[in-house]
Parts: sequence; C-alpha cells; structure tokens
Amino acid sequence: MPISPSRLNSSHRLILIGLVCLFVTVGCNKEDTGIQTSNAPSATLAPEKSKADPTVPPSTDTMSPKSPQPLPPGHPPTTGPIGPMSPGMMSGMMPGMPTPGTGGMYSAIVLQEPRAWFFKVMGPSAEIEKYEKEITAFLKSTSFTDGENSEPKYVPPASWKQAPPRPMRHATFVFGDPKSPLEMSIIPLGIPGDDINKYLLENVNRWRRQVGLLEDIKPDQLDDNLETMQMQNVQAKIVRLSNDTKPE
Repeated sequence: MPISPSRLNSSHRLILIGLVCLFVTVGCNKEDTGIQTSNAPSATLAPEKSKADPTVPPSTDTMSPKSPQPLPPGHPPTTGPIGPMSPGMMSGMMPGMPTPGTGGMYSAIVLQEPRAWFFKVMGPSAEIEKYEKEITAFLKSTSFTDGENSEPKYVPPASWKQAPPRPMRHATFVFGDPKSPLEMSIIPLGIPGDDINKYLLENVNRWRRQVGLLEDIKPDQLDDNLETMQMQNVQAKIVRLSNDTKPE
C-alpha cells in the first residue's frame, strides 16, 4: 500500500533525501568517466600520428651535439693525415696565404712609440714583383703626424681602391688583377717591452712562416733580412720575403 506524503515522518524524509543524493552522485561520476574515456584516445593517438605522418620532413638540425658542425665555405681542413695541422702546414690553404713556392710578402714596419705601424702586402711573388714600384711609391709617400698618437698620411696610386673598414685595420687598399687582387693592409699595434730587435725578429719570423718559410732566422741574421727606407718624415724597416728566401 503506497505511503502518502502526509504519513511520512521526518526520518523517512531524510532517508529519501539521502537516496536521491546518492543517485545524483553516481550519475555524475559515470558521466565524468565517459568524458575522460572519450578524450583518452586523442591524447595517445596524437604522437603516433606525427611519427607515421609521411608529410613531416626529417630533422635537418646541424647544430645537434651529435652532429659535427660544418666549416665555413673556403675554410681549410683542421686535421691532416697525422693529426691537427700547424700554421705552416696550412700555408697556401687559407685565403690570402700563398702556396709554398709561389708566395711572397712586401712589408714595412714603422716604429712610432708607443705603437708600431705595419704596412703589408702578401700574395703570389710574381704579382708582388709586378706592382713593386707602386708599393714602393706608396710607402715613400707616407708621413706621420706629430704627437704621441701620430697616424700615417699617404698618397695611394690612382688605380688603388680603398676597401671598407675592417677590424683592427687603419686602412686597406686593393689593387692589381680584379679577379685576384692584392691588398695593402695598414695595422697599428702596441710595442711590448723595450727590446726592439727582439720585437722585429719575432715579426720577421712570424711573416716567414706565413709564406711557408718554416725555418726561423737567428738574431745575428736580422740585419741581413731588413732594409731601411726613408719615408717622408720617418724611417721604415722593410721586409721582403718569398718562398725562395733563405737565411744566410
């Protein structure tokens, strides 16, 4: 026999309310579970799709630690058949470094303390010889301003062109064959220490190695490998090198 609402006491009402709450809670839990289940496949299928997707190109990351970084275009190899290559072994392979047997240098050092000024042309010996008169005329046209921070002034030949500024260089002039031009670089550097002869010797031997002459000259041979040139108001120490030059 059904119980009318008027006959329900307070305890019955509490029981009914509890059953209704329980039913609602169970229903909500089932609905939430269904939503999570429907999302689960998309979460696990996404990476599988990217792995199998033929439209995804393979990685071309050359900066990965596992992949060796390529050398810049024109850079010489850094290792040889017997290990790392020395500067002497690399002569003729770096741009501007002559090949042994064909390279040379015409350079001048002007000591204007606290700095030394380096004027240098390096390239094939035949090309340097062809433009030797122009190089000499340029050097002899050079004068230095007065004062502690004196700088050179010069008159370049009409065919020479001044290149854009470069780090460490006071100036750069380009001349000769347009396909493989020569460069006159002008660079000021500080003079370390008080032993000028030692400083000159170190630079001469460094330049010798640059043109492929790996045998250093000795201190008593320095004067035989230097010339003195009178510029406008200063003197310069001239160094002429080729791969055929040999210390006496």
